[in-house]
Amino acid sequence: MRKAALKAGIIEELSSANLLLCLEPEGASIQCRNDAEEGLRNQMVKSSVVMVLDCGGGTVDITVHKLKCEPEEQFVCDELLPSSGGCEWGSKFVDHHFEMFLNEFFGPELSESYYKNATARLDILKHFEMLKRKFNVGVKSRLQLSYMNEELSGPMLKKIVAAYNAEKPKEQQLNQKGASGVELPESLMKSFFSPLFEKIEAKVGELL
Repeated sequence: MRKAALKAGIIEELSSANLLLCLEPEGASIQCRNDAEEGLRNQMVKSSVVMVLDCGGGTVDITVHKLKCEPEEQFVCDELLPSSGGCEWGSKFVDHHFEMFLNEFFGPELSESYYKNATARLDILKHFEMLKRKFNVGVKSRLQLSYMNEELSGPMLKKIVAAYNAEKPKEQQLNQKGASGVELPESLMKSFFSPLFEKIEAKVGELL
């Protein structure tokens, strides 16, 4: 990285003090401490041990640090456990479980159309991203499927909603909203997140 910075003209010599490199988990520890509320920051005293969970799109990286500084001092830490975690625990894998639901809901023929229509698929995933970010207990998640255009008409949607609901208990059933929308029950939305949460909780327990 220093050689690249030198070549790019960012620094004038390889050992320049004007370039400071920081490992991402250490940067996360610094950010957490500096942006923490005062009550939390005051708990991050010298010799305390902190666990940093960096939950990204693809991975969840977990690092354990021992602080060697007081809250008001320049940040210094020791890495007690190296960064670990999972490469399939990030938020994009919530999308994976959502698409598994779509495969079941659409059935083979419509699922094939969904994957062939790259624009519609992208638009549906972008819409789900919005639902995913604002999802919480009591929040209704209305999925818009109009992006499928004539491949999924109102009467056809009504038919596949009925077929899906026929095999599900009441709390997991969908409600059609208009000609091209469905309301996803809370239990279904939770099911997209649960496999990831379970892996993260198990890993944290193991590290503790």
